[in-house]
Amino acid sequence: MAYLNNHGVKIYYEVEGHGPPILLAHGGTGDTTYWRGYGYVDRLVDDYTVILFDARGHGKSDKPHLIDEYEPKKMAEDAVAILDALKINIVHFWGYSMGGYTGFYLAYLYPKRIKSVIVGGSHPYEMDGSDLLGLFQLGIEEGADEVVKAMQKHMDVSPQFEQRLRSLDFQAQAACVQGSSNRKSLAEQLPSMKMPFLLYAGDQDGDYLLAKKAAPILPNAELFGLPNLDHGSTSGAVELIIPKVKTFLAEIA
Repeated sequence: MAYLNNHGVKIYYEVEGHGPPILLAHGGTGDTTYWRGYGYVDRLVDDYTVILFDARGHGKSDKPHLIDEYEPKKMAEDAVAILDALKINIVHFWGYSMGGYTGFYLAYLYPKRIKSVIVGGSHPYEMDGSDLLGLFQLGIEEGADEVVKAMQKHMDVSPQFEQRLRSLDFQAQAACVQGSSNRKSLAEQLPSMKMPFLLYAGDQDGDYLLAKKAAPILPNAELFGLPNLDHGSTSGAVELIIPKVKTFLAEIA
């Protein structure tokens, strides 16, 4: 467990395991417990040095309220700052949802630092975050109880997820969504991302079609879909995802 300061924003990270390094980036509203709670870390630590971090605005990292602090470039720079702190030159990167877009941005801006990219539930195109922004505005105005009720109308909210929702800084989350919504499409940059990519999503997730659109444009990409799963339920499909990821990484090695 450690912190680093990246241009005034404190970023929390953890390191565990042995072997080639892999950096894991959670999605919006998440933190390092996303990867631990679903069991990803336990299935990786025997073969890889697993690096987890809380994105700015999340978990134990600082939570600025300014939209500009969540520009994709700054989110990517946080990941590179962790590599620098650990004196790691090149790393496998695995991101889900918001963390997946960070993976595309790292491949674009820092190709020499990224050995491969695994992206779940995300794509390299523009994003409409209006629904999430409305949810977090509700939290700012009326509190966590109303956020939980709103989420329960659309999906099953586990006790763990409810606890995480109640712990959020809704102003930071709103700023993060607005910063992410301002992200540009990386469609034109995809052909330059020559490292191996593995893309996946539930086939009931709207992001799946956009990942499917991006895969043939990337020079070295594989794609798989998870039948009958949406954006939320895909996270728990560890027994389906981990074998694909391990095969992908072993082929690179």
